Amino acid sequence: TQEFDILTVIRLWDSMLSANEKSDFIQYICAAHVQKKKFDIIGKEFHIIMAALQDFQSVEIEELITNAKELHDIISVKTIF
Repeated sequence: TQEFDILTVIRLWDSMLSANEKSDFIQYICAAHVQKKKFDIIGKEFHIIMAALQDFQSVEIEELITNAKELHDIISVKTIF
């Protein structure tokens, strides 16, 4: 949360706390972030991958939350069948 302004942090916490599966939602946030950065990290060395994953300057929080919810929905549907 050091990388975001206070309103963005509140928005992120609001999304996490309002999720039905609170403990899992942070994993979807992380997966959405990795998915967004995939072209920056595939085939790269470890230190480059870590730097890319720690770079939140280009992160749009609404897009990240939306992608996390979409990942959750996709995985939830797959586990039902």
